[in-house]
Amino acid sequence: MPSDVFGHSALRGSSWNLVLLVPLLVLVTPLYNSDEPRLYGFPLFYWLPLLFIPLSVTCVALVYRKTKNICPSVEPDSMQRAQR
Repeated sequence: MPSDVFGHSALRGSSWNLVLLVPLLVLVTPLYNSDEPRLYGFPLFYWLPLLFIPLSVTCVALVYRKTKNICPSVEPDSMQRAQR
């Protein structure tokens, strides 16, 4: 199988894409499966996932801004089809 399956250098070469793993921490519920500390009477189990929403949006926006100028490699076959 070729290493450049997608034909996009942005999908395999940018280390900024690793920042997208941060929002996935909300799926690890044993990290915050507790009652304390409370914030305005709400247990940690409720307010910490809500805190991850703006954090996730920030991570996606950051990765988008840092990788939007990375041009994908264009295959010669697709260039020839576009010229027809």
